[in-house]
Amino acid sequence: PRARASASDSRPPSDASAAPRRAAGPPPARGFFARSPAAAGPRRGLAGPPSRQSLPAGPDKAPPSPAAARRSPIVGFLRDVAIVALTAIILSAVTTHFGIRTYTVPSGSMEHTLEEGDRIWVWLPGEEARGTVIVFRDDLDWLRKPMPSLSWYDAAFRFLGFPGNDPYNYLVKRLIGLPGDHVERHGGRLAVNGQTIDEPYVYLSAGQADGQADFDLVVPQGRVFVLGDHRDESADSLYHFCRDGAAGAFVSLDSVIGPVALIGPPWSRFGSIDTSPDWAAVPEPQDPAPAQAVVTTACR
Repeated sequence: PRARASASDSRPPSDASAAPRRAAGPPPARGFFARSPAAAGPRRGLAGPPSRQSLPAGPDKAPPSPAAARRSPIVGFLRDVAIVALTAIILSAVTTHFGIRTYTVPSGSMEHTLEEGDRIWVWLPGEEARGTVIVFRDDLDWLRKPMPSLSWYDAAFRFLGFPGNDPYNYLVKRLIGLPGDHVERHGGRLAVNGQTIDEPYVYLSAGQADGQADFDLVVPQGRVFVLGDHRDESADSLYHFCRDGAAGAFVSLDSVIGPVALIGPPWSRFGSIDTSPDWAAVPEPQDPAPAQAVVTTACR
């Protein structure tokens, strides 16, 4: 029998192919450039992009369902329509309250500056200036007719700037005197705070040499004095002053809508409002406006 080999006789095979192979790469540096692994330390420089395996795995995104894909264009279209409609409503409301309004001239009391039926454009808010033509609410009931009825939807439409019934009657006249102004007329000549006004826009009916009486008064606080350009056919401040007294003659500043900026349509009437350069020369009153009208000469 063959004797057992001792433990000291067991050696690993001397096959060269069994030795571990070094990873492929550049040969190690030799000589002066050789560095120990400890001294080499970590390599410096810009880090490359992380490998795909190192990125955190995110949740899987499921593709949209066919029903959601069909709804998306419709929802987007409705959203765009809602934005456009809301923008239009906001712009309309802002323009109505802080832009331009249009009115129709109700009578011939402003001939021939304005003809009955003319469409006029009014600035909002506007500055009340002497000599300008203004639109105001008929809060004094000069027209002697009831106010139009107004439903809730008419009120909402009017607020938003859409056409609808209006709860007020409106008048248009030329502003002659502001609060505290001394307004007088003698011998057919109008004067405000001592400044004589030449009025080329005044119209008198045939056969009327002088359409109004003489007067002398001071406009009370919070009120204005207005006259129509068709002086002998205008139920204005002077007309009601002579007929009803001072209580019904002066228009409240709160009733004034604003000055007329343009005329038209119809486009054959398109244009601005005529005035007189004398209005620019009218001085401001020296005394504050009285609480009540001061009347020196009444309809003589």
